[in-house]
Amino acid sequence: MRERAYWRELLDALIEVRAERERMAQAIGVVDVTLSRWASGESSPKLRNALLLLRAVPDKYRDAFLTSMKENLPSLALHEQGPDEQVNHESGGHDDKWHIPFQLVHRILTTHATSFPYLASWAIVQQTLQHALLQLRASGCGLKITIFLCMPPKDNGMICSLREDISLGTAPWPEGMQKYARFMGAESLVGHTVVTTRFHQVPDLRVPPTFLPYSQQDEHEISAATSPIMRYGSVAGCVRFSSTQLGAFVGQEPSALLQAYTNLIALAYPDAHFYEVQRIQLQVMPPPHVQQPYLATFRTLVTALMRESVSTPFPVSREQAEKIAWQQIERLLLAHTMHDDLPSHNRERDFP
Repeated sequence: MRERAYWRELLDALIEVRAERERMAQAIGVVDVTLSRWASGESSPKLRNALLLLRAVPDKYRDAFLTSMKENLPSLALHEQGPDEQVNHESGGHDDKWHIPFQLVHRILTTHATSFPYLASWAIVQQTLQHALLQLRASGCGLKITIFLCMPPKDNGMICSLREDISLGTAPWPEGMQKYARFMGAESLVGHTVVTTRFHQVPDLRVPPTFLPYSQQDEHEISAATSPIMRYGSVAGCVRFSSTQLGAFVGQEPSALLQAYTNLIALAYPDAHFYEVQRIQLQVMPPPHVQQPYLATFRTLVTALMRESVSTPFPVSREQAEKIAWQQIERLLLAHTMHDDLPSHNRERDFP
């Protein structure tokens, strides 16, 4: 019987510890069962994953691990560069690619400290998204960064959905800052990220989901990562990083960089936008094509609310009218989902 290679035996021993197994799987961007298959010899990692695996192994085992892998995996033996240098070469950048320069941090903190709240919020979001886009984009690959914010609580104090607020992208997505209005809930990767308050990344969205919900990916999107917007343990929403490149956000360094950008974005929002995790009870929201007719009524609702309030003692501002309109649309979307869950003989005519 053929003996297992040393690196497989070592990997098998390492992943017996649950915390170590989860750490390594997260660092490489694979699920736990993939590590078990590599350890058993059922399958072998492709070159990029092999290099990421080498980087995930504790330092004291790395040299022996590398020697054994070169004997067992011919493709790895052909590469004389170390795992760190080769992964950086494959991702099209250098070490600096995965670090935020001090100048940006200083500029964001200065804006946060000296500007009026509304102006500071817009400037911080704009500066951070623009820098992240330049830092992360690879040659020939599209990238989009989208911010989702928690909708205000319902009457019972619970938050039921997230709303897409703003995005910045490169081709094939629209370039420049874009305002959108899609709602997300428990069915989405961003919803799961907010509820768990954990960073997540999916190397290939074309593969049917297993553990993570991501059935509603954007057009052109091949890989994605999501990072919760947090402050003092409370959460305001989520930042979604989308790429047309396979496995664009795999590895510890991309993960740390995306979370660092998200932490800068968190400075843009006042404390009132952050909610205790216990208050977030996301519901399932309808798919985008079902939402569209409801979203198309937004401007009409805003205009009607402002017009109706003119004759009252307390006319509403445009900002207040928009908030009310989004809440009305959210209620309709939640009602639509409940309507679909009812038996057909109990359904009534839907809006709009």
